[in-house]
Amino acid sequence: MGKIFWRHPGHLFWIFLAYLPFLGKFGIPLTGDQKTYIAVAMEMRERGEWIKPLLFGEGNYLKPPFQYWMTLLGWQAFGFNLFGTFIPSVIALALTAWFLSEIASSLGERRWYVNSGLWFAATIGAMTYGTTAQMEIYVCLFYTAAWWAAMRYFRVEMEERKPQWLYLAFAIAGLSALVKSPLYSVLWVLSFCVYGTIAGEWLLLKSKHLYLSLLVGIGVGLIWFLVILSMDGERFWDQYWIHEQLNKGGNGGTLGNLWGPLFYLAFPFTLLAITAARALFLRRRSNSIITFLVAWCLPPAIFFSLYPYRTSVYLFILVPALAILVDWGCFRTNRTRTFLWASRATGILLFAALSIASLALYRAEFIQVWLALALVFTGSAAMIVTWMGWMRMFALCSLTAILFFRIAAVDIVSSDVDRLKTAIDRSQATSEWAMLDEGRNIWHEIGLLSVTLEKPMKRLFDLDDCVGVLNRGGLIILSDEDFDKYHHTLEKYLHDEGYDLLIQPWKRFKRRQRLPIREVLLDGKAAVPDFEEIVTREFQVVSARRKE
Repeated sequence: MGKIFWRHPGHLFWIFLAYLPFLGKFGIPLTGDQKTYIAVAMEMRERGEWIKPLLFGEGNYLKPPFQYWMTLLGWQAFGFNLFGTFIPSVIALALTAWFLSEIASSLGERRWYVNSGLWFAATIGAMTYGTTAQMEIYVCLFYTAAWWAAMRYFRVEMEERKPQWLYLAFAIAGLSALVKSPLYSVLWVLSFCVYGTIAGEWLLLKSKHLYLSLLVGIGVGLIWFLVILSMDGERFWDQYWIHEQLNKGGNGGTLGNLWGPLFYLAFPFTLLAITAARALFLRRRSNSIITFLVAWCLPPAIFFSLYPYRTSVYLFILVPALAILVDWGCFRTNRTRTFLWASRATGILLFAALSIASLALYRAEFIQVWLALALVFTGSAAMIVTWMGWMRMFALCSLTAILFFRIAAVDIVSSDVDRLKTAIDRSQATSEWAMLDEGRNIWHEIGLLSVTLEKPMKRLFDLDDCVGVLNRGGLIILSDEDFDKYHHTLEKYLHDEGYDLLIQPWKRFKRRQRLPIREVLLDGKAAVPDFEEIVTREFQVVSARRKE
């Protein structure tokens, strides 16, 4: 296994070089579903629980536990901080890239150097999910790893095949049921069936190992669900099967809402993928590539297109397959006129995107001039190497752009953390830190703030909880709405008990806002008088001090 693993070490080196620096200094990262996942993992950590996901002190079964397990392992290995929270996702990204490179080799592509993994790691989708505590990167990892094991099985003649690869493939597919849903295990099995049908693997139907490996995969996928059913069956059935699976109706999403984001998630190689797909199906000279890509993509594409609940993340599972397609296209069609213009257009688009983004961020005074110039230089290099046809260098330029964007993210959000830490230091409260969550909102940012500050925060549910924390010498962080609602009552309670209320403002970036990009690009931050109000929101850090 070790010999196999080190066949493409260069991919892992470049990926870690782009993703690992500053991973623990991300400030308060972009939000999303990870707000809930980190909070669940934090409650499991506090109670020493590994089997039952917990939220608000009760079992929470909206999702299986694999994401929580990875977060808990990251904290055990690297501490309760941002680095420990996000490093499992980076490792999952690197492993996915390695498996893709191995799959491309098994399909007869360039055995001496394969770029499929680099192409995947250099996409916006990989950057989004590879540096967050979300589940999509693990879905891709298990789907890719299962196919890697399956291709190890298929690459030799029937009589020479080793059944352990088949068992491994189905076991990995079964394990993927613990990431988001058993649906992904079913989709992989259907993909396997599509591959066998197109490739004419009819003799496999006579092998007992096919059916035994399927049973192994089903067993691996079901074991946690059966354990939870025995522990907390009624709540699990209501939450996971009735609410999350059976009663999850349509969300009004269209096919455009589903397929449109795929072009964004696969950027910057979107045009290259379209061009390579056209060349592949017109020439039909690489039947193994066509068979594999159709098998990978067909079941998820059909299912999610017909499924009434459509979101942008569902087709991220297709991006690894597109990376293999682009790698094939760069090698086989790089001399055709169509691919030549598609690659040059890709370089120009990346240059334009990086230049506009860097100029907007600099003129909004979010990043320093050297970082803006670095982004522009990277875009220029990308445009030059695509014009020359050096596509491997373009993949590395894309990874370099990801590195600089991550440095920019540190610059942008570091002021968030600095202002919060300053407010906490001025409060002089060290015993307890807490936030009010009166409505028991699963999307509350308690988990994100906790790992950012490297200290677990308590979740408070009512005014009495707030008074109790303040009386014990702790502090609470209140949103502007909660502060306006409760600060007079808190002042009265604490005054009667001999305390003064200390209030430290904390301005942080809004997570969703429409920046006046045009005005900032033309005239800079000063052209927008209410710029601070547009991009920031005020919280209050509240503590108490006994009257002298």
